[in-house]
Amino acid sequence: MYKPKHTPVKGLDPKTMVSELPTFFTEKQTGPNTKPKIEGAFLDKSLNFILEHFEDHCKGFAFCNKYNDVSRAEVIISIFVSFFKDNLKTFQSHNVELDFFFDMFKTHETIGIMRQIILFQEPPLFDPTIYFLTQLMKCDDRFIEFLADHDLGSAAIMTMANFESMERRVFKNLVNLALEVLPYHHRIDSTYQDIVDHYKNAFKKCDDFYMHNDVKQRIVCIVTTFADPLPDLYPDFLGVVIKELSDQNLKFAFLTCSQIVKKCPDFFLILSELDVIKQLFEYRKGTVRNVDTLFSVLDFVFTLIEVCKNEEERMAKIYAFFDFGEIRDGLNSSNNKSALTSLSFVEKTIPATLKNLIEACAGFPMLLDAVTTSLRINNEERVLKSLIVLRKLVQIEPKMTTQLFNLDFNDMLIDLLKSDVDVYVDGVFCFFEELLDNLQAPVRNVSNFFLSLADSGITEPLITIKNSKKKKLAKRARSLMDKIDEIEKKHRDL
Repeated sequence: MYKPKHTPVKGLDPKTMVSELPTFFTEKQTGPNTKPKIEGAFLDKSLNFILEHFEDHCKGFAFCNKYNDVSRAEVIISIFVSFFKDNLKTFQSHNVELDFFFDMFKTHETIGIMRQIILFQEPPLFDPTIYFLTQLMKCDDRFIEFLADHDLGSAAIMTMANFESMERRVFKNLVNLALEVLPYHHRIDSTYQDIVDHYKNAFKKCDDFYMHNDVKQRIVCIVTTFADPLPDLYPDFLGVVIKELSDQNLKFAFLTCSQIVKKCPDFFLILSELDVIKQLFEYRKGTVRNVDTLFSVLDFVFTLIEVCKNEEERMAKIYAFFDFGEIRDGLNSSNNKSALTSLSFVEKTIPATLKNLIEACAGFPMLLDAVTTSLRINNEERVLKSLIVLRKLVQIEPKMTTQLFNLDFNDMLIDLLKSDVDVYVDGVFCFFEELLDNLQAPVRNVSNFFLSLADSGITEPLITIKNSKKKKLAKRARSLMDKIDEIEKKHRDL
């Protein structure tokens, strides 16, 4: 085994040169960057970066590549690793201007040379190069985009297919590189063609090295999510996903099927004929429930709903495989993601699934209680979604819904009106207006509900809103007060 003359810095020791597998995501974060910004001109002073020799190192790396000085090149890579690892927290906590680094890497073709090293698996630089790139990606997502622009994802897949070393650690870091970079690729035609050409050998290597049993499924899921159009071999990709189902990779199976059906709606018929949909849902019933998988399951269901519009019989067959107990648990969950996806499911699928939901919740009162759980949570999306679902329940089952409201529910609505949050007030007003305008709702039930609200103290927040400077809300508050007064007057006259 080749032993370099220098002593590698901490971080290049083979025992530590392993990166954890990155978490998969289907949507890149595009929100505003709220980190404190630091201009490139102030990198030295503000971040204590030692940049004076960085350009020399990039030049030196290009020189070493030209004249095959592998020993010095390995030293330079170890310096790069040390630099970015030492400043990792600073990169992650600040919005650092990266033009300096991009200019240096472009001018001296640093990343291009590293891509070549990876493709040719050149010892002894192959191992530390992959490790350096996995550390660079942790610093900032813009570095990942930069690597994608240099086709590092394509290079990683091709190298996985032709991997010559016997070290699992190196292969694992190579997999990390592929999983992180692939979603950012802009040159999708060449990249995904490389994947199509080499995925069988790459996946065989994953089996040879006993990688986590979700690695292959994750790669397929990334391809089907970001490739448009899909590669011609997507039926083979689907076979990879459903061949080795497990608790860990089931979510990727649902996400992959969802993406394939979205982009190729006719493929739904093949999934049905092959009983793939039934197989996935049946397997799900026997696995440990977790939020990520629930999100993937419902994403698949929502896709099928879009594809099977106005085909009630077909959707009824799909719902027959579904475990509605997951929705019950999701509605009552303290996890916002789980609750939101469950509320969205109820909103989009009732009345078709109302009977199933009632059975899963052991009665309509428990279903109503599960839906209103989100009104107690300090989360805007959950509160608004819960109010929307309540309005829809009033539309579909006005008699059952209106007779089951209780004092706890009254207090929750009054608290929302007192919150002085416009979207909450608007949501509650929309719910009240649906009750009052619904001709199918029993008049006695509606009257009793608003009388109980009056007894609980709704008049005070309505007066506050009526006297506020928010004209539209004030007008609606005035109208509601008039209607409640009219209900109270009729009650007194009885």
